[in-house]
Amino acid sequence: MFASACTSGFFSSYDSTCFVARLVPCAAPCAPEGAARRESTPRLPQAVKMVVPTQLEQAMETIMFTFHHYGGDKGYMNKDDLKRFMEKEFTEFLRNQKDPLAVDKIMKDLDQCREGQINFQSFYSLIAGLNIACNDYYVAHMKPKSRS
Repeated sequence: MFASACTSGFFSSYDSTCFVARLVPCAAPCAPEGAARRESTPRLPQAVKMVVPTQLEQAMETIMFTFHHYGGDKGYMNKDDLKRFMEKEFTEFLRNQKDPLAVDKIMKDLDQCREGQINFQSFYSLIAGLNIACNDYYVAHMKPKSRS
């Protein structure tokens, strides 16, 4: 975990394992870097510094938070959760599927233990597979061709 300089009684905490930036109260009174702070000196409001995740880190957070949004406190998604997720987040994908059992087939592919549950790793495999398919389409049909 990394932390920025303490300001206004808070410091921003950046957990390198999950990329979540947040404000955390300082354990000690704040003082300008390299200076001792006297208790009689009035504390002036200062801007709170935050560590801002990169675009890719934000995308990773979105995937993680999306899984937990649809899976709830269970820590996994069942078929109903997957169906709600697919209907809300991949509306066009489902609409373009000719097979009305598409969600059932996806669930079967992802539920390797046959327990009716999809863990985060399986969910991520779904996202990765869809992302690869989108990239393949982009490269074949949309990416500007470079002139050699």
